[in-house]
Amino acid sequence: MSQQRNSERGFSMVEVTIGVALAAMVSLAAVTMVSVSRSGHERSVSAARTTGSMRDVSIRMREDIAQASNTGHFLVTTNPDGNDVIRMQRPTVTTNGTSSWGAADPSKPLEERMQDGFWARYQVETREGQRVLLRQMLDGLGQVSNEQVIARGIAAGSANPRGLRVETIGMTRRITIGFDSTSNQLTPWTRFDVVLKN
Repeated sequence: MSQQRNSERGFSMVEVTIGVALAAMVSLAAVTMVSVSRSGHERSVSAARTTGSMRDVSIRMREDIAQASNTGHFLVTTNPDGNDVIRMQRPTVTTNGTSSWGAADPSKPLEERMQDGFWARYQVETREGQRVLLRQMLDGLGQVSNEQVIARGIAAGSANPRGLRVETIGMTRRITIGFDSTSNQLTPWTRFDVVLKN
């Protein structure tokens, strides 16, 4: 009778092994859930940040493009990669009904920003293996004097929607900016309309 009691006390080796295995599986599942939750949260924060910055980009582009003129000072061409290129000027000074044309250089102090004879250009280029949307300042000879990276993760010109597309609807320009499939954008594109003022 005493031997039977001894065998009922404690756990057998099989029970201990099963218990340890179950505890390890529960711990692994908990760690995996925390990791998935954290990476999902990071993706959401990154996507929200990118969406917010694209809203800022569309506001900046809208204000910039709206100042351009339809008559020879707003030009759209298409690069060999299929993405459009915007080149534009705006009036800098108007005297006696005659306007000088140029572009605003955001790298300069406010009182020096307007550059007579310069053009602003928006285009998509590949930098360090990633397509970026650039705003460039072109001098009178067409040389780049300054540039800013406006957005990253831009789609190819063969994508639908493509990286940078400009449609003409009377005096309105419809600008579409598309993103590649690895972008953190919540939506694959952003679109806005601009009415040329000058």
